[in-house]
Amino acid sequence: MKDEHSRLEWIDSIRAFAAIFVMALHLWGIAYADVSSPGHIAAAVNWSVYGIADIGKVGVIIFFAVSGFVIPCSLLRSGTNNLSRFVISRFFRLYPLYWATIFIAVVIYGYAASMPQLLANITMFQKFAGFEDIVGVFWTLQIELVFYILCAVLFLFKTLDNEHTLYRSFYFFIAVALLMAFARYVLQRKLPVALPLSLSVMFFGFIWRRYLLNEGAVKQRDIFICLCIFFVVLLPVTLLAYNSDMGFDERWHHYYATYLFAIIFFIFFTKVFTVRNSVAAYLGKISYSIYLLHGLIGRPLLERLLQYKAASPYLMLLITALGIIAVSSVTFYLIERPFINLSRRINRRYEVATQRE
Repeated sequence: MKDEHSRLEWIDSIRAFAAIFVMALHLWGIAYADVSSPGHIAAAVNWSVYGIADIGKVGVIIFFAVSGFVIPCSLLRSGTNNLSRFVISRFFRLYPLYWATIFIAVVIYGYAASMPQLLANITMFQKFAGFEDIVGVFWTLQIELVFYILCAVLFLFKTLDNEHTLYRSFYFFIAVALLMAFARYVLQRKLPVALPLSLSVMFFGFIWRRYLLNEGAVKQRDIFICLCIFFVVLLPVTLLAYNSDMGFDERWHHYYATYLFAIIFFIFFTKVFTVRNSVAAYLGKISYSIYLLHGLIGRPLLERLLQYKAASPYLMLLITALGIIAVSSVTFYLIERPFINLSRRINRRYEVATQRE
């Protein structure tokens, strides 16, 4: 953490791990289903992916913690016209590739979306409007947007950098998760408990940053209290919300372990052992493309490769992963980076224009 570049590098490395975890879960599910008589190695891999925790959800929770670590500070330090700059940069960071993913799913793969569903998905708020995601991983982006909106509101009220506000927000969403879990248990309706839980993880990510980088008055004792309260309350939340399977192999201990492993991983690789590796940093840089496209690219490719029964399925998995990384590199350089640069040019022009007024 000696300079800004090294900070970004190890944060990108954590993003790389998160993207690989999500990709590994989905690809392994396809490969394992194709194995007629799994041996000890396949059984061990399957246990590591699905056994105690869901490695894909571990990756998602790590992404949320990283967002909390990065996003509020990008708003606070973005110079003059902070909120406008923030909105422009986030819009061009998320939406162009997101829309390209919808185009691939609907036009190239022929996903049969109704016009209302398509229009709802274009906004990225489709779940809140009662429509299904066109691509399965889209659900996490809606939670990201909610966090962005909350950060913007706190910024407008000049409380985003107030640690008391951060603590209250963290505890508030844990309490909301508990109430929603209780309602889900009583009503037996699939209420989105993951939303407040994820928001609490994001606010913890920001609190953790202020402790780790000495950017505020957060002490080790404060972190300990936050973690204790989170994992104590998480127990009844998971017991109530995931006591019965509502369609996604839901088991309370599975969800508890998933959050536990994700938070431990995030803390370990930000404090104990930071990864400064050019390969990991590059994968982190293209992690948004990997995350959005791995299912669309990986499933048909892996299913085709697995038809060659003489070859090792592990080799086919590796080839598929490399294919996803290759395509993600292309989409990063053709879609992501140009629009990131465009947002910077727009922000510079906007800042110059406002300074002249």
